[in-house]
Amino acid sequence: MGFENTILEEPNEYILASNAKELTKETILSSKNNNLKKRLRIIHFNDVYNIEPSARDPKGGAARFLTALNYLKAEEPCLVMFSGDIFSPSPLSMVTKGKQMVPILNRFNVDIACVGNHDFDFGVDTLNELIAETTFPWLISNVVDAETNKPIAIAESKHIIHFKGIKIGVIGLVEQEWMETLSTIDFDEIIYEDFVLVGKRLANELRNVDKVDYVIALTHMRLPNDLELAEEVPEIDLILGGHDHNYVCESVNGKWVVKSGTDFRELSLVEIGLDEKEKRSTITKIERYVIDSRVPEDDDLKSVVNFYLSQGEKDLDRVLGNINSDLDGRFSIIRSCESNLGNFVCDIVLQSVSADCTIINSGTFRSDTITPAGLFTVGDLKKIIPFPDPIVLIECDGRTIHLALENGVSMYPKLEGRFPQVAGIEFSFDPSKPSGQRVDPNFIKIQDDYLDFNRNYRLATKAYMKEGKDGYTMFNSCKCLMDDEEGPLIFSLVENNFVNIQKLKSLPVGSTRRPSFVPLVRKTSIIKELMLKASSNTSSFTDVNEPHLDEINYNSMRQRRESRNLSLQQALHLSKDALNNIKSSDSYLRKLSFYEEKSLKCCPIVDGRIICIKDKDMVEKLTLKRQEWLNVNNLESQHL
Repeated sequence: MGFENTILEEPNEYILASNAKELTKETILSSKNNNLKKRLRIIHFNDVYNIEPSARDPKGGAARFLTALNYLKAEEPCLVMFSGDIFSPSPLSMVTKGKQMVPILNRFNVDIACVGNHDFDFGVDTLNELIAETTFPWLISNVVDAETNKPIAIAESKHIIHFKGIKIGVIGLVEQEWMETLSTIDFDEIIYEDFVLVGKRLANELRNVDKVDYVIALTHMRLPNDLELAEEVPEIDLILGGHDHNYVCESVNGKWVVKSGTDFRELSLVEIGLDEKEKRSTITKIERYVIDSRVPEDDDLKSVVNFYLSQGEKDLDRVLGNINSDLDGRFSIIRSCESNLGNFVCDIVLQSVSADCTIINSGTFRSDTITPAGLFTVGDLKKIIPFPDPIVLIECDGRTIHLALENGVSMYPKLEGRFPQVAGIEFSFDPSKPSGQRVDPNFIKIQDDYLDFNRNYRLATKAYMKEGKDGYTMFNSCKCLMDDEEGPLIFSLVENNFVNIQKLKSLPVGSTRRPSFVPLVRKTSIIKELMLKASSNTSSFTDVNEPHLDEINYNSMRQRRESRNLSLQQALHLSKDALNNIKSSDSYLRKLSFYEEKSLKCCPIVDGRIICIKDKDMVEKLTLKRQEWLNVNNLESQHL
């Protein structure tokens, strides 16, 4: 289904601040061809979430972005095209459900847009309401409702624009990878068609039936798919993409793929020359503009921005507590390796539910920046975790955990949201091996022990992942011990963590009203260790001196733990009274204090729970570490 509309040439009557011409510009392509009689200029942007400016340059922000748009339009009329992701996620969208973006898009005078994955975050019905309030058409060409066979949402499959005597055909293409991850849409209720096949079919239809002069594909998919589209569908003249947040401008067989950054910080100006007689077109100019602090804010739109910010400002500014280390949420880090932000959140989840381990997909973390140490607010947390993600507790065997970790690293080095962040787990992966064979199960540890395929574990994860999203289909059949209706939201767990820190500071160690930051599985491990010591040291618990956190040597702790030579079964023959004595002993309380002190510091670190294997030496070290563990356990078994 497609429609046509005519865009009138806009008068050059934009009122600009005197320094608006100080736009930071990078010329990527510039050529002149006097034989091309008609000229088409397009402004493109994609993936914008926060309407307020950033704290550091490039500041961006919707009000500065409008100033830049007006300046470029004042030079010469332009079409404005958008490639998806605007209604979510952001701290403000948690309050407004994306409604703050409607007047902003309309003030931008956008001419056409493609739907992105996060535009579905609040469901199709909410998306339809938002689209209905915008003043321009939306596209999604290769996904239809299985029942109606029409594009999902209020969107079109193709659209024709008449502008300056030029007839432009536009289509919107998306990739299957993110369609399968949508938590608000059942993939069985839609029909996805390959973007290459649909792109070729619609481009030919636009050229041969609709007789357009130029074909543009607005896309929301990763760069490799955009490059494949450019390679396989020469009938498309220009690809303006989204989904990736970095600025990209690449040519494939003379076809340009342009992605224009993120968050109102960048935009692209593409100029196309057309020769109607020869029926050919040439891209004559591509310019990248950076929206930095030198660009003045549009006063009227700034008032709109401030109005919406005030709706949630009081809550967003509320201080939760202090963070004593920078939290690294950059996609380049958190989607490719262990991150202290991932560790921080996963540890909180683990200690909040009775689980052995935690796996959370890195797509959960949305800040794409480093949150600096210092006061940590609700707004900071919402930038990191803008989704209302409930935690579920499932029972799964060791083989399932192995498959989950394999899935998590299967797309590496692509910066995909399925990459895992973990707690209670240590594992390594070898990116030189094929997907599905990158994680050696022999090197996976759950707490203090290596993975056992035949053992069942209690895993804390997201309801989103339990549903098989982001490729975690191995969780579909796992027994659910706590479902999403019972499970807490990740956002709430982190928020409550700071509340508990304040409580903890005001109560004595051992108080029954004292919140605990030590996971149940860790408490059990402490008790077992002290029971072993009690059996060999005449049941005395007061002679264990724990070093201070700053002086702790984790390697020596591990050596001491692994050097014990008394079997666990023998230790468990202690009486109930002895067990109670352990739990009330100074040694036990000191160990609890040790773990609590780590939480009170709020200084998460990268501690080696995810290792990327880069050479044979790393494999040898991991093998030696496992062999030492086996030797200790064999020694213990001899005492049974």
